[in-house]
Amino acid sequence: MTRHKKKPLVQLRSIYQWHRYAGLIAALFIIIIAITGFMLNHGSGLKLDKTYIKADWLLNYYGIAAPKNIPSFAVKHDWVSQWDKQIYLNKKLIHKSRPKIIGAVNFNNMVIISQQSVLLVFTEDGELIERVTGTEGVPSGIEAIGISDDNQFALRSSNGIFTTNEDFLFWQAAPSAIVVWSDTEDLPEQLYKSLLELYRGHGLKLDRVLFDIHSGRLFGELGIYFVDFIAFLIIFLALSGVWLWTMRAIKQKNHKRHKK
Repeated sequence: MTRHKKKPLVQLRSIYQWHRYAGLIAALFIIIIAITGFMLNHGSGLKLDKTYIKADWLLNYYGIAAPKNIPSFAVKHDWVSQWDKQIYLNKKLIHKSRPKIIGAVNFNNMVIISQQSVLLVFTEDGELIERVTGTEGVPSGIEAIGISDDNQFALRSSNGIFTTNEDFLFWQAAPSAIVVWSDTEDLPEQLYKSLLELYRGHGLKLDRVLFDIHSGRLFGELGIYFVDFIAFLIIFLALSGVWLWTMRAIKQKNHKRHKK
């Protein structure tokens, strides 16, 4: 008879121990989830989408490397290159545009960068002056740009070779023009390393890392399942906490009744 009476007490202690261990396991992760959730909820105020990760190990973990194709052109003593949609003049980010750049030249102390349907005109310091498109008369289907032997800006398109004045307003066919065409070249090694560091530094935003920590995706599929496990652990803590409180309340009530 005595053993049967002690059994509920043993069960209560067992559940209490499981409740305590589960709480210890879940506590750290609940704090992490709460902190990351708070930061994500106030992301715009904290400027998470404008803060970039620069830690090499984390960038490597996310697989952020140099683009496979980096169009680069020597322009006098400078270099123009395109890393994904980021266009650099030496180490300065001067423009963002997805279409691939076809060529770059220095014309009348301006840096002209060509894409298939637009000419981007910059100062030698990398300030954008204007975008010249087909609306201003630029021939369509640009294939190459260069400087002619009489120092005119030249453009080769699917319709032939054209030259223009410094205002890019009047284009004339010049099929016999002798032109030094802009062509891709390998970046100097030191400049390449510097640009790689700059590019990787703009490849991973803090809000993405925080979201991946919050959801468990930082650790792949296993991390997602682990967060699910923590969620079930929290449910267990809630249910076991209610059950323990109920059992204790009943026990105290019975104890008072026996006293009477």
